[in-house]
Amino acid sequence: MSNQTRLSHIEYREERVLYAVYDLTVSPETFDIGNFLCHAEIKRIEMGLDYFKVIFLRVAEGKQRAGQVHSESAQLYRLFNVLIPACRIHPSCIGYVLCADRSDAAPILAKAGARVIPSDYTIETPTGIYSWKWTWRLFNEGHYVTTLRARREAREEVGNWLKNQVAGKKVVTVTLRECSYEQPRNSDIGSWSRFLNSLDDRQFAKIVIRDHVTAFDELPAFFKNVQTCSIASWNLEFRLALYELSYISMFVNNGPWVLGLYDDNVNSIMVKLITEAVLVTSTEFRRRQGDPIDSKYRFLGDHQHLCWDTDTVSNLNKYFSLADVTNRLIDEGLDPRTHLSDSSPQSNTIRIEASQLTEEDASFHDTTGAFCGTAYLKRFPAVSEEIADGRFSSAHEHFLKIGRKQNWMRTETLKLDLDHRCTTHASSVAAPDAREAGKPQLSEAASSEDRLLVNVRVGLNPSVLGAIYCALQIETIRSETDKGEVILNICTEPENVYSSWPFNNEILPIFTRLSCHVRGINFSHTPNEAEEIDAWWAQGSAETFACEAVRETDRFEQARQLNSFPSLQPTAEALALASKWEARKLDGKPYIVLSIDDTCEVDVTRLMLELFDLGANRARFLILDRDNVLDEETLFWDDRVVLCHEALYNVELRAALHRGSALNVALGTDLSLLSLALAESKTLVVRHQDVMIFSATVFDRNEPTRYSSVRQLAKVVLSCAGV
Repeated sequence: MSNQTRLSHIEYREERVLYAVYDLTVSPETFDIGNFLCHAEIKRIEMGLDYFKVIFLRVAEGKQRAGQVHSESAQLYRLFNVLIPACRIHPSCIGYVLCADRSDAAPILAKAGARVIPSDYTIETPTGIYSWKWTWRLFNEGHYVTTLRARREAREEVGNWLKNQVAGKKVVTVTLRECSYEQPRNSDIGSWSRFLNSLDDRQFAKIVIRDHVTAFDELPAFFKNVQTCSIASWNLEFRLALYELSYISMFVNNGPWVLGLYDDNVNSIMVKLITEAVLVTSTEFRRRQGDPIDSKYRFLGDHQHLCWDTDTVSNLNKYFSLADVTNRLIDEGLDPRTHLSDSSPQSNTIRIEASQLTEEDASFHDTTGAFCGTAYLKRFPAVSEEIADGRFSSAHEHFLKIGRKQNWMRTETLKLDLDHRCTTHASSVAAPDAREAGKPQLSEAASSEDRLLVNVRVGLNPSVLGAIYCALQIETIRSETDKGEVILNICTEPENVYSSWPFNNEILPIFTRLSCHVRGINFSHTPNEAEEIDAWWAQGSAETFACEAVRETDRFEQARQLNSFPSLQPTAEALALASKWEARKLDGKPYIVLSIDDTCEVDVTRLMLELFDLGANRARFLILDRDNVLDEETLFWDDRVVLCHEALYNVELRAALHRGSALNVALGTDLSLLSLALAESKTLVVRHQDVMIFSATVFDRNEPTRYSSVRQLAKVVLSCAGV
């Protein structure tokens, strides 16, 4: 059974969407977005709606959020690498809007009426609902708050990564805090190293996730047999999936600990919750927020542990031992509450009314629509057979274990009622019919003559090449019409959002980041609006494009006829981190980037041998192998060849590394335009037996040069690079 034939799919209707406003004037560009998403889910359920959509408003001009500790560049980096990706880790989030101007939100809010949170929000007097006060208020009212989830595609990506890293061992993941601000909250590096060094290397694989500003620093030598995962520092979905697949994930009170709290598929230990020297982690402040000091949060499961004391070696060992015993009891089907006195009780009965099924798993929601967990059906043959035969009765009951494939959290009693899987809930809000109400009028800012309005409909199987070509067309039209900024409306099928790792990590960033002129974004996955694109801004004279799978030859040749070629503008933060990586891995020497995908027709190992034979001794070679084409063991026979896996998971980092290179060489079809789009340095495109040389961000009109041997290609590479 494929993803496209899911048994449950709620029909999309705009009037059944909640609009959750995250205004950066009052809400931080931090992992507190996790609190906000869970609050939005609770309000969605209360109001009987199907989905929610997040609206991001930039800080009002001339203002700054109280308590702001990040630079303007860091704020922009966090917007695109924390806040927007976070919208993909909640199953009920249908999309997001990034307003180019604060007034752009006015027609959206006017149309939504009462379907807006915060309920007292106005653009002039913004409010936020990201704090712990809201969490405790909602939980005390009986709401289920732990609803964050890693997508299946992300879990598969991390699962494949772990296969190559941990050799079947139990994964212990430690997230360090190493910030330059509020330093008393930071992890005690000495204690963490001694604790990790004490773990049995034969049993446990020890992985450290560092702060993104230190992700490329060398881990201190006193960490023994410990590896870092800097990919997780750059990619939020990868990070959450790694937490879910770890035997135990450990945190101090930093930003990412929110993911361990609000995703109950994570076996977690949180320590050092109180740091008196910092206001937001002081006992007084936490009490005002509603925290039960020295007690376990009541919404946490048996597999989630809190330590209010500092991160000493003694405390780390104590709570790790408790978590280890708890996990083993759960794995053996025993109830930790009857064996461990300090495990808090919890309800374990949920009635299921809606279910989303594939051939591998079933995602369950309770009668209010709250996400309950995932049952992996391959562990339950009888259930799998019934799904295959389509034999479900409305009163069919099974005992299934909810959680991950490796470590089951708890046993739930599930009553499947698939006859009512698309039940329409009675709404407590009198929402007007969208088509009767008509489209809202554009705000004064949105109808500015200085804006290019663009609709992009993404097909079921979009390609990176197709996305880049659309982006090139958009930038060409903007340049020719002399517009100052671009407002994008992107609408896609849900299969792209839920199951496509390339869509989230390459295609969507290409649209949203490729041109510095893109200021506003409305992103939705709305499969039932084939004729009417869900948009407020793009009306009337808007340009419309389709992004689908395309033939490489057609799109590349067509792209060469365009008049303009944008390049992604990395933030200063990304450029600084890339420079740090270059200094550590490349010794500050000039380097050539070789981008490879599964369409590469060049023998890369032979090419490297020819390059070295021709005297390429001063340069380093950075290989970006998107489709794992190469056998890495064959590449490390020479320290002049370096891999950067992190760049494959973050387009902004990749662009920063392209910029710093002496030459970019594209050895794959999708990568031909991608390399050009990400680089401001010279780019050499190898297609079939042709070599084309392009100046920075400009399509040259020169005819391609043919090469007859790999050695001749190596000569062209060295000549272009000047090394």
